[in-house]
Parts: sequence; C-alpha cells; structure tokens
Amino acid sequence: MPSKIKSPLAQSGVTIERLKSFCEIVTAGSMVAAAAGDPDKQSHYSRQIKDLEAALDTKLFTKVGKFLRPTEQGKQLAALTNLYFAGLQDMQRGTIMSRPLLRLAAGEGVLRWLVFPHLSEILAAVDQQLIEFVTSTTGDVIEGVRTGKFELGIVREDAVEESLASIGSGALDYAFVVPRDLLPGRSAAGIEQVKRLPVAAITGGGQFARNSLDLLKRNGIEPVIRLRTQSLSLVIEAVRTASVAAFVPEPAARDFPQDHFAVVELEGLNRLGRRLHVVYEPAASALRPVARALGSKIAQICRPSKKLEE
Repeated sequence: MPSKIKSPLAQSGVTIERLKSFCEIVTAGSMVAAAAGDPDKQSHYSRQIKDLEAALDTKLFTKVGKFLRPTEQGKQLAALTNLYFAGLQDMQRGTIMSRPLLRLAAGEGVLRWLVFPHLSEILAAVDQQLIEFVTSTTGDVIEGVRTGKFELGIVREDAVEESLASIGSGALDYAFVVPRDLLPGRSAAGIEQVKRLPVAAITGGGQFARNSLDLLKRNGIEPVIRLRTQSLSLVIEAVRTASVAAFVPEPAARDFPQDHFAVVELEGLNRLGRRLHVVYEPAASALRPVARALGSKIAQICRPSKKLEE
C-alpha cells in the first residue's frame, strides 16, 4: 500500500488537542481560569501552549496583569480554530449549514432599547435557531467576534476593525433626564441656573462615560457623581428612586412621568448618539450564512435615528 503523506502541520506538532486547549484559554482569559484551579491541568495547558507556539513559530499570547490576551496571530488562529470546531459539531448534528446556536454580543443599552423591541421579527428571521444575547463592552465584542466567541456583534461605527465585515444598523440616541425637584421652578428651562448637579454615572472609563460627564461641564454644570453602576437599567432605576440626574437611552426617557421628571436639552447632546454596525468574521459567515442573514435583518429593522441623520 502507498504510504500516506503527512500534513506539515501534523508533523510540526499542531494537534487538535493543543488547538482545543488554546481556544479554552482564549475563552477563559487565563490558564488559571481555564484550569478551574487545578494545578495539574494548569501545567498541562502551559505545556500545550508552549508546544503549539514552537510548532507555529509564533507567540500566541501576551500577559496583561493576571490575564492572557491573544496576539494578532493568536486572534487569527482562535477565529479559524473556533470555526473549525464549530464545523465539526455541526457535522455531528447533521446541520453543517445551520448551527443551532447563534451568539450576538453588544452593550446593554443597544440590546435593551434597539434590538429587543424588534425581538419577534429577529426570532422569525432565523426560524428555530437558538440565539444567545450577551452584554459586553465594545472592546470585548470586537475581540469575541474576531476570535470566534461570538458570531455577531453590534458596536459603534468608529470601533469597527478592517478585518471584520460590517453592516450599518441604525443608531441609539441619549437624553438627559432630571428630577424636577432638582430644577429651579421645576422646569427644564431651569437647567440654565444649575451649576452643580447630582448624577448617576456608568462605571469605567469608556467613551460614553467620559463624554457624558464632559458634556455637562461644557454646558457649565459640575456633575456631582452620587453613584456608579455598570448597568444602564440600574442608572434608570436610580433616577426613578433617588434625587439624581442621568443620561439614558432616548426610548427609556419617554417612560419617565413628565410631572416628576424633565428631559433637558443640552448643547452638543446629539454627539452622545452612536451610529451602530453589526460586525461578523468574514470567513465564519461562509460556513454559517444564517449568522450573516441575522445581521442583515437587524440592520434592516433598526432604522437610523432622525437626530443623527440631520
């Protein structure tokens, strides 16, 4: 019998087991987390990655504090490898062109006030597919899509990377809601007399958190931060139940009782609005066209904001 020709990758030590270990570490963020505290498994992961990096002659991770972040080559390998494993799973289920799970990641505000109002249309567009919605930061959404952790992501326009395919999907505007008890004369016009104002803010140093506080200062208002939270829903609840003001998604602002709360106009407020894009990994969409179809549907039903079109 003729001898089989071995793949150069197989000869070099690129094995399915090592690729699987690599993907588990990318998903967990560190060897410690992937090993779930098991020192033997952690040592096993360390050897696997060392051998894989030697086989590919490239560095796959960089250490950032206690975490391991994939390098550019690592991100490319993760995307291809996750796609490969997903394809194997689909073949086992007999659904190579239609995966039973689609993962879509975006910020909480985008999911709650842009996507979920159209949820029935979205579910109808993918028939019996299971969709997992994940709230995440912009940076994590981009990295997750690149590495195959998420099939789709929704991010602001200026965060889209060239390596990803994208489809414009409308925008999300914000409003500034103030309890009338904090306004002179209980009127929105009273904001011109306000020099200091207690506010609820989003945790972290993200673009929205920075820009919203800067906007108040440019309007001559010194924000006095009374609380911070990662959740926009909790920010809204804080405005409802405590004497604080906050920037909230425009659709949420309409739900505040007008006799107790005022939606205040500020110069430059429209700059907080975000043009949004659905992003996906181009190579992955060839195997999972249903993901691209879902992205196109979201782009279709989430119409652009009039405020950002003007």
